[in-house]
Amino acid sequence: MKLAIVAVAFRQFFLVDLRREWPRLVASLLIYLAASWVLLRVYAYFVLMMVRMQLD
Repeated sequence: MKLAIVAVAFRQFFLVDLRREWPRLVASLLIYLAASWVLLRVYAYFVLMMVRMQLD
């Protein structure tokens, strides 16, 4: 669901013509997915580190 919202937002903001520029839209969505996944993992890592510091 989130990816569909981002795709619509990218298409509207960057005025993407889907017939010609669909690879660019797909690439931007893949970059968004990768960045989102990495940021979530980094956040989780730091939360775990803070919890471990509190337990020691």
